[in-house]
Amino acid sequence: MKILIVKTSSMGDVIHTLPAITDLARAIPELTIDWVVEESFQEIPRWHPAIRNVFPCALRRWRKHPLKTLRSEEWKIFYHALRKEHYDFVIDCQGLAKSALITRLARGTRCGFDFSSVREKVANFAYDKSFSVSKEQHAIDRNRELLSKVIGYNYAHHTIDYGIAANNIPHPNPPPQAGEGTIKYDSLPCVLTGEGWGGGLPRNYIMFMVNTSMKNKYWSLQGWRTLLEKTAEKNIPVVLPAGYLDEKNYVDSIVEGFSHVTVLPLSSLSLTKSVIAHADAIVSVDTGLSHLSAALNKPTIVLYTATDPKKIGTRGQYQHHLQAVDGQTIEVDEVWMILSALL
Repeated sequence: MKILIVKTSSMGDVIHTLPAITDLARAIPELTIDWVVEESFQEIPRWHPAIRNVFPCALRRWRKHPLKTLRSEEWKIFYHALRKEHYDFVIDCQGLAKSALITRLARGTRCGFDFSSVREKVANFAYDKSFSVSKEQHAIDRNRELLSKVIGYNYAHHTIDYGIAANNIPHPNPPPQAGEGTIKYDSLPCVLTGEGWGGGLPRNYIMFMVNTSMKNKYWSLQGWRTLLEKTAEKNIPVVLPAGYLDEKNYVDSIVEGFSHVTVLPLSSLSLTKSVIAHADAIVSVDTGLSHLSAALNKPTIVLYTATDPKKIGTRGQYQHHLQAVDGQTIEVDEVWMILSALL
């Protein structure tokens, strides 16, 4: 049996689909599973041992110039690669118009959420078969239930396995050379040197993940600096991903004056995964990398300043959620108390 998964973005959404792949592979080991994903996140499905082929697409770029895209070789290569295979089931785990379009292009019985549970109603018209999955569940549980209903198998609801065990990931030393292991999304400027690594990462360290795509998800600059002061007093090395150029400026303002901090250049997801896998603990805002941390079963404190973790929060072992209530900020002392206990 051959299955095609359509889940293109975002990082957190793609990671949320991994436990369903583990369920599927355990229930029917002889399955062949392929995946369509946004080019920026194509590394993530490749980490799971049950995935055979990954079809990267560039919907975010293609939508900006649709006519040019239709005439481009890039689109033709993607289209013909997708159409080459015939699948028993093509499963849209995203439920959006863009994912439904890709689902419709693929060959096989097209499946997705029914009209009452799909995220965008128009997507339902692309499916040959649709299934009811409650919107009140966490995104991970929705993916797991959808795949189990399409294929017809049972799974252990009380356990979650992302299929990307952290114990086989090597420590990220030595650091990359300038430009090595880095990526560039669209035309956004990003850090392409390895200067922030210095002589390499400490053998033991914690991570702060301070950047996110939505500004209302940021924690306060002073909150991060106060937390750095506390780690400096305890001689705890801290690692921070720098991000894009504008994000790096924000990171620089956080770490200014602290000598126990290593700022990472913008790196591939696989290299970032390695750094996360060897951290002793992580403090993060609500961002895609926090879900990667959860997938690797790393002790993580996630700060939810503008979102509710009930349906989209990190899931896994050692996850601690702190949520701002009624516009109040999350207190540093509360974060430090949990972090101290984890260490």
